[in-house]
Amino acid sequence: MPTVNEKLDTETIAHLLFVSRYSTGAAKKMVKILDKSDKELSTALLMALEELEPESFTVKRLESLLGDVRKINDAATKGMLSGLLEEINGFAEYESGYQLDLFNSIIPKDILSQVSLMGISFEQVYAAAIAQPFQGRLLKEWASNVGSDRIRRITNTVRTGYLQGETTNDIVRRIRGTKAANYTDGVLQIGRANATSIVKTAISHTAAIARNKFAENNKDLITAKQWSSTIDTKTSAPCRIRDRLRYTLANKPIGHQIPYLQGPGKLHFNCRSGETFITASWKDLGIKKDELSSATRASMDGQIPAQTSYLEWLSKQSAYRQDQVLGAERGRMYRAGEIKLSDMYTDNGEWLTLAQLKEIETAGRKSGFSLADAKTLRDIENGMQGVIANQLHFPDGTPIESAKEAAQAMSDVLTKFNLAPLSSFSEREGIKASAAGAYFNENQSIHISAWALEQQRWDEIRKNGSDVDFLSMLPIKQLDTVNVAAEKAAKGFAFEYAAKLPVAGTVTHEMGHHLYYSNLDELEYLSTKAYQAGWWRPVSYYAASNERELFAEAVTLYMLGDESEHKRINPELLEWLKKNSRT
Repeated sequence: MPTVNEKLDTETIAHLLFVSRYSTGAAKKMVKILDKSDKELSTALLMALEELEPESFTVKRLESLLGDVRKINDAATKGMLSGLLEEINGFAEYESGYQLDLFNSIIPKDILSQVSLMGISFEQVYAAAIAQPFQGRLLKEWASNVGSDRIRRITNTVRTGYLQGETTNDIVRRIRGTKAANYTDGVLQIGRANATSIVKTAISHTAAIARNKFAENNKDLITAKQWSSTIDTKTSAPCRIRDRLRYTLANKPIGHQIPYLQGPGKLHFNCRSGETFITASWKDLGIKKDELSSATRASMDGQIPAQTSYLEWLSKQSAYRQDQVLGAERGRMYRAGEIKLSDMYTDNGEWLTLAQLKEIETAGRKSGFSLADAKTLRDIENGMQGVIANQLHFPDGTPIESAKEAAQAMSDVLTKFNLAPLSSFSEREGIKASAAGAYFNENQSIHISAWALEQQRWDEIRKNGSDVDFLSMLPIKQLDTVNVAAEKAAKGFAFEYAAKLPVAGTVTHEMGHHLYYSNLDELEYLSTKAYQAGWWRPVSYYAASNERELFAEAVTLYMLGDESEHKRINPELLEWLKKNSRT
Protein backbone atom coordinates (compact mmCIF):
# COMPACT_ATOMS: atom_id res chain seq x y z
CA MET A 1 0.00 0.00 0.00
CA PRO A 2 1.51 3.39 -0.99
CA THR A 3 2.32 5.83 1.79
CA VAL A 4 0.90 9.34 2.09
CA ASN A 5 4.12 10.83 0.76
CA GLU A 6 4.15 8.43 -2.19
CA LYS A 7 0.57 9.39 -3.04
CA LEU A 8 1.43 13.08 -2.81
CA ASP A 9 4.38 12.50 -5.12
CA THR A 10 2.24 10.71 -7.71
CA GLU A 11 -0.43 13.40 -7.70
CA THR A 12 2.15 16.19 -7.89
CA ILE A 13 3.65 14.76 -11.09
CA ALA A 14 0.18 14.51 -12.63
CA HIS A 15 -0.70 18.03 -11.54
CA LEU A 16 2.50 19.47 -13.03
CA LEU A 17 1.71 17.86 -16.34
CA PHE A 18 -1.81 19.23 -16.56
CA VAL A 19 -0.84 22.71 -15.33
CA SER A 20 1.75 22.75 -18.10
CA ARG A 21 -0.95 21.90 -20.64
CA TYR A 22 -3.24 24.53 -19.17
CA SER A 23 -0.53 27.19 -19.45
CA THR A 24 -0.03 26.29 -23.11
CA GLY A 25 -3.74 26.78 -23.75
CA ALA A 26 -3.79 30.07 -21.83
CA ALA A 27 -0.80 31.30 -23.84
CA LYS A 28 -2.61 30.53 -27.10
CA LYS A 29 -5.60 32.56 -25.91
CA MET A 30 -3.39 35.57 -25.17
CA VAL A 31 -1.63 35.29 -28.53
CA LYS A 32 -5.03 35.31 -30.25
CA ILE A 33 -5.74 38.66 -28.61
CA LEU A 34 -2.56 40.05 -30.16
CA ASP A 35 -3.32 38.41 -33.49
CA LYS A 36 -6.68 40.20 -33.75
CA SER A 37 -4.85 43.52 -34.08
CA ASP A 38 -2.27 42.41 -36.65
CA LYS A 39 -4.34 43.10 -39.76
CA GLU A 40 -5.39 46.55 -38.51
CA LEU A 41 -1.81 47.28 -37.46
CA SER A 42 -0.46 46.25 -40.88
CA THR A 43 -3.01 48.47 -42.66
CA ALA A 44 -2.07 51.47 -40.50
CA LEU A 45 1.60 50.78 -41.13
CA LEU A 46 1.06 50.57 -44.89
CA MET A 47 -0.77 53.90 -44.87
CA ALA A 48 2.01 55.51 -42.82
CA LEU A 49 4.75 54.23 -45.08
CA GLU A 50 2.99 55.49 -48.19
CA GLU A 51 3.54 59.01 -46.81
CA LEU A 52 7.23 58.37 -46.22
CA GLU A 53 9.29 58.97 -49.33
CA PRO A 54 12.74 57.28 -49.32
CA GLU A 55 14.54 60.57 -49.99
CA SER A 56 12.83 62.20 -46.98
CA PHE A 57 13.40 59.29 -44.60
CA THR A 58 14.59 60.23 -41.12
CA VAL A 59 14.09 58.53 -37.78
CA LYS A 60 12.18 61.56 -36.48
CA ARG A 61 9.89 61.52 -39.53
CA LEU A 62 9.27 57.79 -39.13
CA GLU A 63 8.41 58.17 -35.45
CA SER A 64 5.87 60.88 -36.24
CA LEU A 65 4.11 58.69 -38.83
CA LEU A 66 3.79 55.65 -36.59
CA GLY A 67 1.28 57.23 -34.20
CA ASP A 68 -1.70 55.10 -35.32
CA VAL A 69 0.45 51.98 -35.30
CA ARG A 70 1.47 52.70 -31.71
CA LYS A 71 -2.17 53.22 -30.66
CA ILE A 72 -3.24 49.91 -32.17
CA ASN A 73 -0.29 48.14 -30.59
CA ASP A 74 -0.96 49.71 -27.18
CA ALA A 75 -4.61 48.64 -27.34
CA ALA A 76 -3.62 45.08 -28.24
CA THR A 77 -1.11 44.93 -25.40
CA LYS A 78 -3.63 46.26 -22.89
CA GLY A 79 -6.16 43.72 -24.13
CA MET A 80 -3.66 40.93 -23.63
CA LEU A 81 -2.84 42.13 -20.10
CA SER A 82 -6.53 42.35 -19.22
CA GLY A 83 -7.12 38.82 -20.53
CA LEU A 84 -4.06 37.51 -18.71
CA LEU A 85 -5.10 39.07 -15.39
CA GLU A 86 -8.51 37.44 -15.75
CA GLU A 87 -6.81 34.12 -16.52
CA ILE A 88 -4.46 34.43 -13.54
CA ASN A 89 -7.38 35.29 -11.26
CA GLY A 90 -9.27 32.15 -12.28
CA PHE A 91 -6.17 29.98 -11.99
CA ALA A 92 -5.34 31.42 -8.55
CA GLU A 93 -8.82 30.45 -7.36
CA TYR A 94 -8.41 26.89 -8.67
CA GLU A 95 -4.86 26.44 -7.42
CA SER A 96 -5.72 27.81 -3.97
CA GLY A 97 -8.25 25.03 -3.45
CA TYR A 98 -6.19 22.28 -5.11
CA GLN A 99 -3.67 21.69 -2.32
CA LEU A 100 -6.35 21.65 0.38
CA ASP A 101 -8.49 19.21 -1.61
CA LEU A 102 -5.44 17.03 -2.29
CA PHE A 103 -4.43 16.80 1.37
CA ASN A 104 -8.00 16.22 2.49
CA SER A 105 -8.26 13.29 0.08
CA ILE A 106 -4.90 11.68 0.96
CA ILE A 107 -4.23 12.33 4.66
CA PRO A 108 -5.96 9.59 6.76
CA LYS A 109 -9.13 10.72 8.51
CA ASP A 110 -7.89 9.74 11.96
CA ILE A 111 -4.90 12.07 11.41
CA LEU A 112 -7.11 14.92 10.26
CA SER A 113 -9.25 14.50 13.33
CA GLN A 114 -6.26 15.62 15.37
CA VAL A 115 -4.41 17.92 12.96
CA SER A 116 -6.31 20.75 11.30
CA LEU A 117 -5.63 21.72 7.69
CA MET A 118 -5.65 25.42 6.88
CA GLY A 119 -6.61 26.59 3.41
CA ILE A 120 -5.49 29.75 1.66
CA SER A 121 -7.36 32.69 0.21
CA PHE A 122 -7.28 32.89 -3.58
CA GLU A 123 -7.45 36.70 -3.26
CA GLN A 124 -4.12 36.57 -1.41
CA VAL A 125 -2.59 34.35 -4.07
CA TYR A 126 -3.80 36.57 -6.90
CA ALA A 127 -2.61 39.75 -5.17
CA ALA A 128 0.81 38.22 -4.53
CA ALA A 129 1.09 36.98 -8.12
CA ILE A 130 0.51 40.54 -9.35
CA ALA A 131 2.64 42.25 -6.69
CA GLN A 132 5.65 39.92 -6.67
CA PRO A 133 8.10 40.11 -9.58
CA PHE A 134 9.23 37.11 -11.60
CA GLN A 135 12.41 37.11 -13.65
CA GLY A 136 13.06 40.64 -12.42
CA ARG A 137 9.80 42.35 -13.41
CA LEU A 138 6.18 42.58 -12.37
CA LEU A 139 3.54 40.96 -14.58
CA LYS A 140 2.24 44.29 -15.86
CA GLU A 141 5.81 45.35 -16.68
CA TRP A 142 6.39 42.17 -18.71
CA ALA A 143 3.13 42.76 -20.60
CA SER A 144 4.13 46.35 -21.30
CA ASN A 145 7.48 45.09 -22.51
CA VAL A 146 5.73 42.91 -25.11
CA GLY A 147 4.15 46.02 -26.59
CA SER A 148 7.27 48.20 -26.55
CA ASP A 149 9.34 45.36 -27.97
CA ARG A 150 6.87 44.90 -30.86
CA ILE A 151 7.06 48.60 -31.73
CA ARG A 152 10.85 48.60 -31.50
CA ARG A 153 11.10 45.64 -33.87
CA ILE A 154 8.60 47.23 -36.28
CA THR A 155 10.59 50.48 -36.30
CA ASN A 156 13.91 48.70 -36.82
CA THR A 157 12.47 46.60 -39.65
CA VAL A 158 11.16 49.70 -41.41
CA ARG A 159 14.52 51.43 -41.06
CA THR A 160 16.40 48.43 -42.36
CA GLY A 161 13.94 48.07 -45.25
CA TYR A 162 14.41 51.66 -46.35
CA LEU A 163 18.19 51.35 -46.11
CA GLN A 164 18.06 48.23 -48.26
CA GLY A 165 15.74 49.84 -50.82
CA GLU A 166 12.78 47.52 -50.19
CA THR A 167 9.27 48.40 -51.31
CA THR A 168 6.54 49.33 -48.85
CA ASN A 169 4.76 46.03 -49.44
CA ASP A 170 8.00 44.11 -48.84
CA ILE A 171 8.51 45.90 -45.52
CA VAL A 172 4.95 45.26 -44.34
CA ARG A 173 5.28 41.61 -45.41
CA ARG A 174 8.49 41.29 -43.39
CA ILE A 175 6.67 42.64 -40.35
CA ARG A 176 3.41 40.72 -40.56
CA GLY A 177 4.72 37.64 -42.39
CA THR A 178 3.32 35.75 -45.34
CA LYS A 179 -0.02 34.03 -45.69
CA ALA A 180 1.79 30.96 -47.06
CA ALA A 181 3.55 30.54 -43.71
CA ASN A 182 0.38 31.41 -41.75
CA TYR A 183 2.07 34.70 -40.77
CA THR A 184 4.62 32.91 -38.58
CA ASP A 185 7.61 34.21 -40.57
CA GLY A 186 7.23 37.90 -39.77
CA VAL A 187 8.66 40.17 -37.08
CA LEU A 188 5.36 40.05 -35.16
CA GLN A 189 5.91 36.32 -34.59
CA ILE A 190 8.68 37.23 -32.14
CA GLY A 191 6.11 39.12 -30.07
CA ARG A 192 3.90 36.04 -30.03
CA ALA A 193 6.79 33.91 -28.78
CA ASN A 194 7.59 36.47 -26.07
CA ALA A 195 3.93 36.62 -24.98
CA THR A 196 3.76 32.82 -24.83
CA SER A 197 6.82 32.68 -22.61
CA ILE A 198 5.48 35.39 -20.28
CA VAL A 199 2.05 33.74 -19.91
CA LYS A 200 3.50 30.31 -19.15
CA THR A 201 5.96 31.76 -16.64
CA ALA A 202 3.25 33.86 -14.97
CA ILE A 203 1.10 30.76 -14.43
CA SER A 204 4.03 28.78 -12.96
CA HIS A 205 4.77 31.83 -10.78
CA THR A 206 1.16 31.82 -9.50
CA ALA A 207 1.22 28.07 -8.80
CA ALA A 208 4.44 28.47 -6.81
CA ILE A 209 2.91 31.25 -4.67
CA ALA A 210 -0.12 29.07 -3.91
CA ARG A 211 2.10 26.12 -2.90
CA ASN A 212 4.28 28.23 -0.64
CA LYS A 213 1.35 29.88 1.12
CA PHE A 214 -0.32 26.50 1.74
CA ALA A 215 2.93 25.09 3.17
CA GLU A 216 3.35 28.12 5.39
CA ASN A 217 -0.18 27.70 6.76
CA ASN A 218 0.36 23.99 7.46
CA LYS A 219 3.96 23.85 8.67
CA ASP A 220 3.05 21.57 11.60
CA LEU A 221 2.08 18.87 9.10
CA ILE A 222 4.53 19.65 6.27
CA THR A 223 8.16 19.25 7.27
CA ALA A 224 9.99 19.76 3.99
CA LYS A 225 9.54 20.04 0.24
CA GLN A 226 11.13 18.06 -2.56
CA TRP A 227 11.91 19.55 -5.95
CA SER A 228 10.07 17.77 -8.77
CA SER A 229 11.25 18.49 -12.31
CA THR A 230 9.51 17.43 -15.50
CA ILE A 231 12.25 15.13 -16.76
CA ASP A 232 12.72 14.92 -20.51
CA THR A 233 15.37 16.04 -22.99
CA LYS A 234 14.12 19.65 -22.81
CA THR A 235 14.58 19.97 -19.05
CA SER A 236 16.98 22.80 -18.20
CA ALA A 237 20.28 22.04 -16.48
CA PRO A 238 19.35 24.05 -13.31
CA CYS A 239 16.16 21.97 -12.95
CA ARG A 240 17.85 18.65 -13.75
CA ILE A 241 20.40 19.09 -10.98
CA ARG A 242 17.70 20.03 -8.44
CA ASP A 243 15.26 17.22 -9.25
CA ARG A 244 14.40 15.26 -6.08
CA LEU A 245 16.53 17.49 -3.83
CA ARG A 246 14.91 18.41 -0.52
CA TYR A 247 14.62 21.84 1.09
CA THR A 248 13.23 23.18 4.34
CA LEU A 249 10.12 25.35 4.23
CA ALA A 250 12.54 28.26 4.63
CA ASN A 251 14.22 27.14 1.36
CA LYS A 252 17.41 25.82 2.97
CA PRO A 253 19.10 22.77 1.37
CA ILE A 254 18.76 19.44 3.20
CA GLY A 255 21.69 17.05 2.72
CA HIS A 256 23.25 19.00 -0.16
CA GLN A 257 24.50 22.49 -1.06
CA ILE A 258 22.46 23.36 -4.16
CA PRO A 259 20.67 26.67 -3.47
CA TYR A 260 16.90 26.97 -3.86
CA LEU A 261 17.18 30.36 -5.63
CA GLN A 262 13.73 31.48 -6.88
CA GLY A 263 12.36 27.95 -6.51
CA PRO A 264 10.51 25.57 -8.86
CA GLY A 265 8.23 27.22 -11.40
CA LYS A 266 10.12 30.51 -10.95
CA LEU A 267 13.73 29.49 -11.57
CA HIS A 268 13.74 30.64 -15.21
CA PHE A 269 11.36 31.46 -18.04
CA ASN A 270 9.03 28.57 -18.93
CA CYS A 271 10.10 26.62 -15.84
CA ARG A 272 7.93 23.49 -15.59
CA SER A 273 9.18 22.30 -12.19
CA GLY A 274 7.09 22.00 -9.06
CA GLU A 275 7.57 20.45 -5.65
CA THR A 276 6.16 17.68 -3.50
CA PHE A 277 5.48 18.29 0.17
CA ILE A 278 6.94 15.84 2.68
CA THR A 279 4.62 15.24 5.62
CA ALA A 280 5.61 14.50 9.18
CA SER A 281 5.21 11.01 10.59
CA TRP A 282 2.48 10.29 13.08
CA LYS A 283 5.17 10.12 15.76
CA ASP A 284 6.50 13.58 14.84
CA LEU A 285 2.96 14.92 15.10
CA GLY A 286 2.84 13.71 18.70
CA ILE A 287 -0.07 11.32 18.13
CA LYS A 288 -0.24 8.25 20.33
CA LYS A 289 0.07 4.84 18.70
CA ASP A 290 -3.20 3.50 20.09
CA GLU A 291 -5.12 6.43 18.58
CA LEU A 292 -4.37 5.29 15.01
CA SER A 293 -5.08 2.20 12.97
CA SER A 294 -2.15 0.08 11.79
CA ALA A 295 -2.88 1.14 8.20
CA THR A 296 -2.64 4.82 9.13
CA ARG A 297 0.63 4.30 10.98
CA ALA A 298 2.08 2.51 7.97
CA SER A 299 0.99 5.17 5.49
CA MET A 300 1.95 8.15 7.64
CA ASP A 301 5.57 7.10 8.24
CA GLY A 302 7.23 10.35 7.09
CA GLN A 303 9.51 8.49 4.65
CA ILE A 304 10.67 10.21 1.48
CA PRO A 305 9.34 8.64 -1.74
CA ALA A 306 11.86 6.74 -3.85
CA GLN A 307 13.14 8.55 -6.94
CA THR A 308 10.93 7.93 -9.96
CA SER A 309 11.48 9.22 -13.47
CA TYR A 310 8.60 10.70 -15.41
CA LEU A 311 8.41 7.68 -17.75
CA GLU A 312 8.53 5.25 -14.80
CA TRP A 313 5.72 7.19 -13.17
CA LEU A 314 3.58 7.07 -16.31
CA SER A 315 4.10 3.33 -16.75
CA LYS A 316 2.48 2.75 -13.33
CA GLN A 317 -0.62 4.83 -14.00
CA SER A 318 -4.07 3.55 -14.89
CA ALA A 319 -5.12 3.12 -18.51
CA TYR A 320 -7.44 6.11 -18.10
CA ARG A 321 -4.63 8.40 -16.93
CA GLN A 322 -2.22 7.07 -19.57
CA ASP A 323 -4.77 7.93 -22.24
CA GLN A 324 -5.18 11.40 -20.72
CA VAL A 325 -1.43 11.95 -21.02
CA LEU A 326 -0.63 10.09 -24.24
CA GLY A 327 -3.87 10.15 -26.17
CA ALA A 328 -6.07 7.11 -26.76
CA GLU A 329 -4.15 5.66 -29.72
CA ARG A 330 -0.71 6.07 -28.19
CA GLY A 331 -2.00 4.63 -24.91
CA ARG A 332 -3.38 1.60 -26.74
CA MET A 333 -0.13 1.05 -28.65
CA TYR A 334 1.89 1.31 -25.43
CA ARG A 335 -0.25 -1.18 -23.49
CA ALA A 336 -0.27 -3.57 -26.47
CA GLY A 337 3.54 -3.63 -26.42
CA GLU A 338 3.79 -2.10 -29.91
CA ILE A 339 5.94 0.80 -28.69
CA LYS A 340 7.86 1.91 -25.60
CA LEU A 341 7.21 5.23 -23.90
CA SER A 342 10.71 6.41 -24.82
CA ASP A 343 9.90 5.75 -28.49
CA MET A 344 7.32 8.51 -28.43
CA TYR A 345 9.93 11.27 -28.35
CA THR A 346 12.37 12.48 -30.97
CA ASP A 347 15.95 13.16 -29.92
CA ASN A 348 15.09 16.73 -28.96
CA GLY A 349 12.17 15.76 -26.74
CA GLU A 350 9.33 16.52 -29.16
CA TRP A 351 6.38 14.17 -29.61
CA LEU A 352 6.45 12.09 -32.77
CA THR A 353 3.27 12.04 -34.82
CA LEU A 354 1.18 8.86 -34.87
CA ALA A 355 2.32 8.23 -38.44
CA GLN A 356 5.94 8.53 -37.36
CA LEU A 357 5.34 6.27 -34.38
CA LYS A 358 3.96 3.52 -36.56
CA GLU A 359 6.91 3.72 -38.93
CA ILE A 360 9.60 4.60 -36.41
CA GLU A 361 13.18 4.15 -37.44
CA THR A 362 16.47 5.71 -36.46
CA ALA A 363 18.12 8.02 -38.95
CA GLY A 364 21.89 7.60 -39.10
CA ARG A 365 24.83 8.39 -41.27
CA LYS A 366 24.77 6.45 -44.54
CA SER A 367 27.33 3.69 -44.58
CA GLY A 368 30.37 4.41 -46.74
CA PHE A 369 29.41 8.01 -47.60
CA SER A 370 32.14 10.66 -47.63
CA LEU A 371 31.24 14.31 -48.05
CA ALA A 372 34.70 15.05 -49.46
CA ASP A 373 34.22 12.48 -52.25
CA ALA A 374 30.75 13.74 -53.34
CA LYS A 375 30.69 14.74 -57.02
CA THR A 376 27.20 16.22 -57.41
CA LEU A 377 24.53 17.96 -55.36
CA ARG A 378 22.44 14.79 -55.48
CA ASP A 379 25.36 12.84 -53.95
CA ILE A 380 25.38 15.22 -50.99
CA GLU A 381 21.60 15.18 -50.63
CA ASN A 382 21.41 11.39 -50.73
CA GLY A 383 24.38 10.93 -48.41
CA MET A 384 23.43 13.54 -45.80
CA GLN A 385 19.63 13.14 -45.83
CA GLY A 386 18.52 11.90 -42.42
CA VAL A 387 21.86 13.05 -40.99
CA ILE A 388 21.62 16.84 -41.17
CA ALA A 389 18.00 17.09 -42.36
CA ASN A 390 15.22 14.63 -43.03
CA GLN A 391 14.46 16.48 -46.27
CA LEU A 392 17.51 17.99 -47.94
CA HIS A 393 17.50 19.91 -51.22
CA PHE A 394 20.02 22.50 -52.37
CA PRO A 395 18.80 25.18 -54.80
CA ASP A 396 19.53 24.31 -58.41
CA GLY A 397 22.86 25.69 -59.55
CA THR A 398 24.44 25.64 -56.06
CA PRO A 399 28.23 25.28 -56.48
CA ILE A 400 29.33 21.86 -55.27
CA GLU A 401 31.95 23.35 -52.94
CA SER A 402 29.36 25.65 -51.35
CA ALA A 403 27.02 22.69 -50.80
CA LYS A 404 29.85 20.77 -49.13
CA GLU A 405 30.70 23.78 -46.96
CA ALA A 406 27.06 24.20 -45.91
CA ALA A 407 26.55 20.49 -45.19
CA GLN A 408 29.75 20.31 -43.16
CA ALA A 409 28.84 23.42 -41.14
CA MET A 410 25.42 21.97 -40.32
CA SER A 411 26.89 18.61 -39.40
CA ASP A 412 29.47 20.27 -37.15
CA VAL A 413 26.81 22.08 -35.10
CA LEU A 414 24.56 19.01 -34.82
CA THR A 415 27.47 16.85 -33.71
CA LYS A 416 29.03 19.34 -31.33
CA PHE A 417 25.78 19.97 -29.46
CA ASN A 418 24.14 16.54 -29.93
CA LEU A 419 21.13 17.98 -31.76
CA ALA A 420 18.46 16.20 -33.77
CA PRO A 421 18.53 16.72 -37.56
CA LEU A 422 16.41 19.45 -39.10
CA SER A 423 13.09 18.47 -40.64
CA SER A 424 14.14 20.17 -43.87
CA PHE A 425 16.80 22.35 -45.48
CA SER A 426 15.82 23.94 -48.79
CA GLU A 427 14.84 27.13 -50.58
CA ARG A 428 11.24 28.02 -49.73
CA GLU A 429 8.80 30.09 -51.74
CA GLY A 430 7.31 33.29 -50.34
CA ILE A 431 10.46 34.39 -48.49
CA LYS A 432 11.77 37.86 -49.25
CA ALA A 433 14.62 37.78 -51.75
CA SER A 434 17.00 39.72 -49.48
CA ALA A 435 16.92 37.03 -46.78
CA ALA A 436 20.02 34.82 -46.95
CA GLY A 437 18.46 32.25 -44.65
CA ALA A 438 15.65 31.80 -42.14
CA TYR A 439 14.91 29.32 -39.35
CA PHE A 440 11.34 28.13 -38.65
CA ASN A 441 10.91 26.88 -35.12
CA GLU A 442 7.42 25.45 -35.69
CA ASN A 443 8.90 22.60 -37.76
CA GLN A 444 12.68 22.92 -37.16
CA SER A 445 13.49 23.76 -40.77
CA ILE A 446 15.83 26.18 -42.55
CA HIS A 447 15.22 28.21 -45.69
CA ILE A 448 18.36 29.01 -47.67
CA SER A 449 18.43 31.39 -50.62
CA ALA A 450 20.28 30.34 -53.76
CA TRP A 451 22.38 33.51 -53.71
CA ALA A 452 23.50 32.82 -50.11
CA LEU A 453 25.34 29.72 -51.37
CA GLU A 454 27.41 31.73 -53.86
CA GLN A 455 30.79 32.84 -52.48
CA GLN A 456 31.04 35.59 -55.11
CA ARG A 457 27.92 37.30 -53.75
CA TRP A 458 29.42 37.36 -50.26
CA ASP A 459 32.62 38.88 -51.62
CA GLU A 460 30.54 41.64 -53.23
CA ILE A 461 28.58 42.24 -50.01
CA ARG A 462 31.80 42.46 -48.01
CA LYS A 463 33.25 44.96 -50.50
CA ASN A 464 30.11 47.12 -50.59
CA GLY A 465 29.83 47.16 -46.79
CA SER A 466 33.48 47.91 -46.07
CA ASP A 467 32.88 51.67 -45.79
CA VAL A 468 29.53 51.52 -43.99
CA ASP A 469 29.38 52.70 -40.37
CA PHE A 470 26.87 50.14 -39.07
CA LEU A 471 27.03 51.49 -35.53
CA SER A 472 25.55 54.82 -36.65
CA MET A 473 22.54 52.94 -38.07
CA LEU A 474 21.42 51.81 -34.61
CA PRO A 475 18.84 53.75 -32.55
CA ILE A 476 20.08 55.84 -29.62
CA LYS A 477 18.10 53.77 -27.10
CA GLN A 478 19.89 50.64 -28.26
CA LEU A 479 23.30 52.25 -27.92
CA ASP A 480 22.44 53.28 -24.37
CA THR A 481 22.01 49.63 -23.32
CA VAL A 482 25.75 48.96 -23.59
CA ASN A 483 27.20 48.55 -20.13
CA VAL A 484 30.82 48.91 -19.03
CA ALA A 485 31.62 45.25 -19.55
CA ALA A 486 30.27 45.21 -23.09
CA GLU A 487 32.03 48.46 -23.98
CA LYS A 488 35.29 47.03 -22.72
CA ALA A 489 34.79 43.83 -24.71
CA ALA A 490 33.95 45.86 -27.82
CA LYS A 491 37.26 47.71 -27.86
CA GLY A 492 39.48 46.49 -30.62
CA PHE A 493 36.70 44.68 -32.52
CA ALA A 494 35.33 46.05 -35.77
CA PHE A 495 31.56 46.42 -35.76
CA GLU A 496 30.64 44.41 -38.87
CA TYR A 497 27.21 43.67 -40.34
CA ALA A 498 27.49 39.95 -39.43
CA ALA A 499 29.95 37.89 -37.39
CA LYS A 500 30.86 35.66 -40.35
CA LEU A 501 29.62 36.40 -43.86
CA PRO A 502 30.48 33.44 -46.13
CA VAL A 503 28.39 30.32 -46.72
CA ALA A 504 29.49 28.56 -43.54
CA GLY A 505 28.72 31.67 -41.50
CA THR A 506 25.17 31.95 -42.84
CA VAL A 507 24.34 28.28 -42.31
CA THR A 508 25.96 28.18 -38.86
CA HIS A 509 23.96 31.26 -37.86
CA GLU A 510 20.68 29.52 -38.77
CA MET A 511 21.82 26.37 -36.94
CA GLY A 512 22.38 28.64 -33.94
CA HIS A 513 18.61 29.23 -33.93
CA HIS A 514 18.09 25.46 -34.00
CA LEU A 515 20.32 25.17 -30.92
CA TYR A 516 18.53 28.09 -29.23
CA TYR A 517 15.03 26.66 -29.57
CA SER A 518 16.23 23.18 -28.61
CA ASN A 519 17.38 24.62 -25.25
CA LEU A 520 14.89 27.46 -24.87
CA ASP A 521 14.43 27.11 -21.11
CA GLU A 522 18.06 28.07 -20.46
CA LEU A 523 19.04 30.12 -23.47
CA GLU A 524 16.11 32.52 -23.53
CA TYR A 525 17.08 33.84 -20.10
CA LEU A 526 20.84 33.94 -20.74
CA SER A 527 20.48 35.51 -24.19
CA THR A 528 18.00 38.13 -23.01
CA LYS A 529 20.27 39.03 -20.12
CA ALA A 530 23.27 39.33 -22.45
CA TYR A 531 21.31 41.35 -25.01
CA GLN A 532 19.93 43.80 -22.46
CA ALA A 533 23.45 44.33 -21.12
CA GLY A 534 24.62 45.31 -24.60
CA TRP A 535 26.73 42.26 -25.42
CA TRP A 536 25.70 42.49 -29.09
CA ARG A 537 28.19 45.29 -29.58
CA PRO A 538 31.36 43.16 -29.70
CA VAL A 539 29.58 40.79 -32.10
CA SER A 540 27.82 42.46 -35.04
CA TYR A 541 25.13 44.81 -36.33
CA TYR A 542 22.86 41.82 -36.94
CA ALA A 543 23.33 40.67 -33.33
CA ALA A 544 21.81 44.01 -32.26
CA SER A 545 18.43 42.91 -33.69
CA ASN A 546 17.29 40.87 -30.67
CA GLU A 547 18.44 38.24 -28.17
CA ARG A 548 17.89 35.35 -30.59
CA GLU A 549 20.05 36.90 -33.30
CA LEU A 550 22.68 37.68 -30.67
CA PHE A 551 22.82 34.03 -29.68
CA ALA A 552 22.89 32.80 -33.29
CA GLU A 553 25.77 35.18 -34.05
CA ALA A 554 27.56 34.02 -30.88
CA VAL A 555 27.27 30.40 -32.07
CA THR A 556 28.78 31.44 -35.40
CA LEU A 557 31.74 33.02 -33.64
CA TYR A 558 32.11 30.00 -31.37
CA MET A 559 32.07 27.49 -34.22
CA LEU A 560 34.05 29.40 -36.84
CA GLY A 561 36.18 31.83 -34.83
CA ASP A 562 39.42 31.34 -32.95
CA GLU A 563 40.09 31.83 -29.23
CA SER A 564 40.61 35.57 -29.64
CA GLU A 565 37.21 35.91 -31.32
CA HIS A 566 35.58 33.93 -28.50
CA LYS A 567 36.33 36.93 -26.27
CA ARG A 568 33.61 38.80 -28.16
CA ILE A 569 30.97 36.43 -26.78
CA ASN A 570 29.16 37.20 -23.55
CA PRO A 571 30.94 35.20 -20.80
CA GLU A 572 27.80 33.42 -19.60
CA LEU A 573 26.82 32.42 -23.14
CA LEU A 574 30.37 31.31 -23.85
CA GLU A 575 30.38 29.21 -20.67
CA TRP A 576 27.09 27.58 -21.72
CA LEU A 577 28.43 26.80 -25.19
CA LYS A 578 31.58 25.24 -23.77
CA LYS A 579 29.71 23.25 -21.13
CA ASN A 580 27.17 21.86 -23.59
CA SER A 581 29.46 21.11 -26.51
CA ARG A 582 31.34 17.92 -27.25
CA THR A 583 35.11 18.29 -27.32
